[in-house]
Amino acid sequence: MRDVRHPRRTRATWTHRSRGFTLIELIVVLLVVGLVLGLGLPALQQLIHRGKLEGFARQTSVMMQAARFEAIKRSRQVVVQIDTTTEQVVSWVDDNGDAVQDPGELQLGLMTLPSGVDFAAPGGQAVIEGFTTAGTTGWVIYGTDGATDLAGAFRLGDQRGNFIEVRVATTAAARSTVLKWQDAQWLELGEGGGGWEWT
Repeated sequence: MRDVRHPRRTRATWTHRSRGFTLIELIVVLLVVGLVLGLGLPALQQLIHRGKLEGFARQTSVMMQAARFEAIKRSRQVVVQIDTTTEQVVSWVDDNGDAVQDPGELQLGLMTLPSGVDFAAPGGQAVIEGFTTAGTTGWVIYGTDGATDLAGAFRLGDQRGNFIEVRVATTAAARSTVLKWQDAQWLELGEGGGGWEWT
């Protein structure tokens, strides 16, 4: 029987097969990675900023709708208040109807602005429009029938010049909507024939 063995590997063969990347190959890979990061990083940063601003506005809108339902369910006045100094939005069941959060009154929600988002408005517009204000605080009150005392808006912005508002357009329906400042007007998503544009 014939002895068949693998050909003997020489030192030159092993050296050739165990070689790593050349310097040129490493430079090419680093350039490609740098190019991908250079193009993708700004888009990723924009997406993060947009998510913070739009996400907080939508959470505030949900809080306002929840406050409306709680007012109807409990047959009690419910308040949603923003404080531009503490950078918070809070809602509570206002048992005594004084629009002040007293000890023992049920707090329904509390949110603090994420980093990079402020209570802000474009072009000299008010941060709190239409709702009752006192100093740096503004609030909307939901009555036992779910209607609000006033129509108005709370406005938010970021350092890139994007602005969003949470608006209650009518007191009876008390529906809250989220609008973005675009083309010198407040638009709902999809209004005006397209999506929102972000800077």
